[in-house]
Amino acid sequence: MNFFKILRVSLFLLVCIVLQIEYIQVIAQNNVLINQLEERNKNEPSNLDIIIQLAKLYYDIDGMMHNVIFYADKGLKIDPGNNILYDLKIKGLMNIEENNKAISFINSNIRRKGTPSSLDILRRGQCKFNLGNKTMALEDFQYAYSLDPKNTEIQFALGYTKAIIADDKNFSNKYIDMALEKIKSGDSTLFFNKNNLADIYYRKALNLEREGNKDVAVKYIEKSLELNPYNPDSNIWNGRRDLLAHRYQSAIYYFENAISEQNRAYKRSDIMGYIALCKYYIAIYRQDRSYKLSKDEAYSALMSAVNSGNRFGAVYLFLGRLIYEKGGVKEAADFFAKAIDNEYNEHEQSKEAVDGWSFHTFISYYYSDALNYLEYNEEK
Repeated sequence: MNFFKILRVSLFLLVCIVLQIEYIQVIAQNNVLINQLEERNKNEPSNLDIIIQLAKLYYDIDGMMHNVIFYADKGLKIDPGNNILYDLKIKGLMNIEENNKAISFINSNIRRKGTPSSLDILRRGQCKFNLGNKTMALEDFQYAYSLDPKNTEIQFALGYTKAIIADDKNFSNKYIDMALEKIKSGDSTLFFNKNNLADIYYRKALNLEREGNKDVAVKYIEKSLELNPYNPDSNIWNGRRDLLAHRYQSAIYYFENAISEQNRAYKRSDIMGYIALCKYYIAIYRQDRSYKLSKDEAYSALMSAVNSGNRFGAVYLFLGRLIYEKGGVKEAADFFAKAIDNEYNEHEQSKEAVDGWSFHTFISYYYSDALNYLEYNEEK
């Protein structure tokens, strides 16, 4: 049995070595060909075929997009309407995340021609998608589809973007799986830059979680954060997981990543609420001796969450509880009332039992006690 295992592993390693050797040989052959073509280009600077070949060869090499753009520009001066060089320049710009420059170039080309092609509109939509303007990207993909409904790249871009915007489980699953297959096959379809790739892996994780496959979902979250450590959704996912598991310091780390400079306004009030809950639990239960917080620090975090627009019932509850303990019963009662009004607005981790009581029982007890106290003191 062990012999066959060793044989399988050995064969696998042998295949990997052979593929690596083949890859190195292809790169070496390309470099030789590039050197030859560049020498020819010096002697024949206006030879369009040589320029196109150089732009194509450089496009297949990582980190060489500036060379692609250089040769595309050179060729377009000779033949402004060359579609191959036109598309290579756009793809080169998109690969180095110069999407605004690519959009300007596309729009100037449309003005030059007078009539847009489906490729113009598709690429412009992909640039807008890369910039996070998914609704505007969808408009371009719909327009491109009206011009060329049989184009499979346009069909995918349109379907995938609709799935992302709609966030429909079944619809989304279909196109996210298609996207992952394209990525595995090496077909990036251009708008799968690093950030968008991270988003695809997060969405796959979300669908798996909805289906009850949380253990598998974790692997996709890890991949998402590997591609983009500041992906807001994946950080929130990990933060909520750690909050539920009472790993509050770790949860704060992920939540703070989610509202870092890269994601300034993203679900900020919700995340401020999560951070405040973590800090409250640390201050009250003091489970982690290496990370201590006072009740005053917890109060500040809770108040900051409320001021940011957060409406979690638990935030109101715990804020009221801290104020109540300091004797501010009337103000506390107002927060308990808000906690009741917003009891079911927050996510599941805020609804968990508090000190062994259900969330509803806990609010009701404090609110009733505060009202009784106020009523008793008014009578006196």
